[in-house]
Amino acid sequence: MKRGAMQAVVVLAMAALGAGCHAKLDDNWDGEIDCGANGTYDISVDLEHDEKNTFVGDGEYDSICTDGVNNFECTIEFSVTVEAEKSMGAQDLDVELDDCVIVVGGESFDMDCDEPDDVEWDGKDEIVGEISGCDLTLER
Repeated sequence: MKRGAMQAVVVLAMAALGAGCHAKLDDNWDGEIDCGANGTYDISVDLEHDEKNTFVGDGEYDSICTDGVNNFECTIEFSVTVEAEKSMGAQDLDVELDDCVIVVGGESFDMDCDEPDDVEWDGKDEIVGEISGCDLTLER
């Protein structure tokens, strides 16, 4: 093979390998929000690839809600955007929750979203962080 043709093949191969290179966070993630003495709650997040290192999806977690007098079980539903810093490996994630809703007895109520802090991905199958002073763990 001529040198020019060889260089073209190498460039095309590198472009093909790099074209689909993005963090692999698109998946179903399940886990817990551990609030210590205040309880542990199940959480589920479904992420889809949006842009290079950006993922969007929906999630929900069980919680205990209050009306100021009574406590009751509820579900918090939300939209989520996750941005990875790089295409692979362990790293911090920027996570933003939007459109948060409390669901109780079939009724929905808008609420302000609590933003997760210190969210880290191990580059494989685990995401950890904090939300509302509680420990967050997600696994695929």
